[in-house]
Amino acid sequence: MFIARERELKSLQDLYDKNGFAMTVIYGRRRIGKSTLINEFIKDKTAIFYTATKVGKERNLELFSSQVLSILDPSLEDVSFPSIESIFNFISKKLGNHKLILVIDELPYWAEKDEALLSILQKYIDTKWLDKNLMIILCGSALSFMENKVLSEKSPLFGRRNSQIKLEAFNYKEAALFVPNYSSEEKAICYGITGGVAKYLAMIDNTRSLDENIKRLFFHTDGYLYDETRNLLTQEFSDVTLINTIIEQIAFGTNTVNAIAQKIKENASTILYSLEKLIRIGLIEKKNCITEEKNKKKVSMSCVIICLNFGMSLFPKLQVLLRWDKVISTMIK
Repeated sequence: MFIARERELKSLQDLYDKNGFAMTVIYGRRRIGKSTLINEFIKDKTAIFYTATKVGKERNLELFSSQVLSILDPSLEDVSFPSIESIFNFISKKLGNHKLILVIDELPYWAEKDEALLSILQKYIDTKWLDKNLMIILCGSALSFMENKVLSEKSPLFGRRNSQIKLEAFNYKEAALFVPNYSSEEKAICYGITGGVAKYLAMIDNTRSLDENIKRLFFHTDGYLYDETRNLLTQEFSDVTLINTIIEQIAFGTNTVNAIAQKIKENASTILYSLEKLIRIGLIEKKNCITEEKNKKKVSMSCVIICLNFGMSLFPKLQVLLRWDKVISTMIK
C-alpha cells in the first residue's frame, strides 16, 4: 500500500502533463522510498525503468538494452546494441504522440563506470529530444554524486532539468499512517525507532503489537533490522570494520573527529576520510557546535537514520547475549 508523498506525486504528474520533453532528478538516502515513489507514479504509464548495478560499463549497457527492448519492441529481444548512442537512437525512433518515461535508477553506479554517460545524455536532450514526448527521471542514493555531478552548474546536465525532488524521511504525522491501529504513544515510538524511513516503517506489521514488531525486526537474527547497519554499509564499502566502529562511536555520543580518533586509536585523517564517505551517502550529517560559535570549524557528527543510533547503541551487547543464549540452549538439548 502506497502511503503519503502526495506533493511529490503531484509534482511528477504536472511534469508528465507538460507538452514535449521534461526531466526531473530524484535523490535521497537509501531506504527512503525513491523507487517506491517512481513505481507508484509510472504504474499506469508507458515507462522504461532501469536500475543500474555495480557492474562494468558494458554490462550496464547490456542490461539497459534488454529493458529498453522489453518495453519498446519485445520481438527484438535478441538484438544487442554496441553503444549507449545506438540505444538512444533506437528510443528516439520509437517516440511518438504518446509520452514515454525513461527512468534510470541508481544512476551513480553506471555513471561512475562510464564517465561519458552524462555528456551523451546531455547531447541527446539538446539535439534529439527537446521537442519529443519524453520524460526522463534520473534517480540516485549517493547524495554527493547527485548534487555535484548531476545538479550542480558543473554538470553536463545543468539547465536541462525541469525540477528536482530531494526525498526526505516521513514526519511524525506521515509515519503514523503506517500504524493506524496504534496508540499515539506507540506511533511516536515507531517514528522514533525508524526515523521516518519509509522502508523500515513498511516492515512494521500493523496487526501485531509494538513489542512483537520490535522483537521480530530488531532482535530475531532473521529480522530485517537486526543487522541493517552492516547491510547498508556493505553496499557502499568493501571493508566495513572501521566504518562500523565509527558509527558505533557516534551512536554512543563520541561525535567529533578528534574524539573518535582518540577513542578507537586511529589517525584523525583516516577518520575524516571515512566520515566524508558516510556523509556522501547520507548516513551521517555534519553539524556546527552551537556552543562553539566562534569556532566555525568545530563540528559534530550525528546519525541521520535514527534507527542506526537505536541499533548501534543498544544492540552489540544484546546480540552477544542472543548468540550465547543459542549456544547454551543447544548445549542443554
